[in-house]
Amino acid sequence: MTGLTPDQRQLIAEAGDRPVRIEDCETHETYVLMRANVYERMRGVVEPSAQAGVEIPEGIKRSQAAFFRDLPDLLKDRRLKGKYIAYHGSERIGIAEDDETLIRACLRRGLSRDEYDILVIEAQPAEPEEIDGPTSWHNA
Repeated sequence: MTGLTPDQRQLIAEAGDRPVRIEDCETHETYVLMRANVYERMRGVVEPSAQAGVEIPEGIKRSQAAFFRDLPDLLKDRRLKGKYIAYHGSERIGIAEDDETLIRACLRRGLSRDEYDILVIEAQPAEPEEIDGPTSWHNA
């Protein structure tokens, strides 16, 4: 197992249970570092084998389509890289430093979890994000 650098340890301590984004200086690839107990809570969303046969709700599909439609323009603004963005269908709810802020905004609008999606502004393939049902959805 590889150990953490002092800088990484400090970033993780400051982030608490939130993931930390780290960029490889040579490849410019971005990685996410998080505590193992946090990863275990979201494991069903991350590991594809747990997602087989799950139907993506129509509201999530529409939200993802709007995100991928807007992504090229969003990526032009470097200040937005790594921030979270929420969509309800084709409507952009907002952009924030963390997903919790956006979850609260969606809940204030009375949206159910299958009516909106929260994604990260970063280069990515335009494939629908799979979900593992209500138990893996954000609960706020």
